[in-house]
Amino acid sequence: MSLDQQKFPERLLSQEAERRLSSQLDQVDSIRVDVQTDILKIFQGQLDAVSLAGEGLVVQDQIRVQEIHLQTDSINFNPLSVIFGQIQLNAPVNAMAKIVITEADINLALNSEFIYTQDMELCLDGKPVKFQLKKIQISLGDNQEIECNGEILMTENLQSHNLEYTAIIKPPLHASNTSFKDFRCLQETGISLDLITALMQKIKELINLSYFQWHDIGLLIKDITIAEKKLILIVEAIVKQIPPIVNTLSST
Repeated sequence: MSLDQQKFPERLLSQEAERRLSSQLDQVDSIRVDVQTDILKIFQGQLDAVSLAGEGLVVQDQIRVQEIHLQTDSINFNPLSVIFGQIQLNAPVNAMAKIVITEADINLALNSEFIYTQDMELCLDGKPVKFQLKKIQISLGDNQEIECNGEILMTENLQSHNLEYTAIIKPPLHASNTSFKDFRCLQETGISLDLITALMQKIKELINLSYFQWHDIGLLIKDITIAEKKLILIVEAIVKQIPPIVNTLSST
């Protein structure tokens, strides 16, 4: 729907939503919000639907989305909550999104401080083994394959081991039959074959994850494709409440 076709309340809400979202992002090339409702429904806390289209969205400095298209179902919220600077949903909101991320942006995000500080854990012979992913570099192939190179820092019995690896994976990453087409590693002295096998199984479990929880938003990956060095995700979202990063309505 063009701005000329929108009613004044819809246009006003859409423009304000664009301004608020832009202020919450570290960087944005373009963003367009289309709120579909009428003046009576606004005062009742109802929106028929909201669509969003954006390019070059950056959050947390190093996490960049090349392109996003999002469409929600109807939204029911507490109109009084807006007065106090936030939007409180009365019922969960369903949404579908298409997200496009470039190979370069994926590599930048995977080597961010956020990823480097994530401690993961696997179990070997009933004992915990902690590990961290380091120096990750992926390549998106035209044959719908993902090549991943990197290092894994493991801590077992207070001893640290470093493992360099190369893995080739075939999307869809969330399918139950996902397997490594190839996994090669440069084994450091002192790392057992059992530990490497357990590590491969743990990484496979992480790759097969299709559902994620962020604040009060559930994200389900429905499809993954590769085209022109870009990863294209189709994601279904169930929003119970709007997270703080996009819920601030204070003036900026």
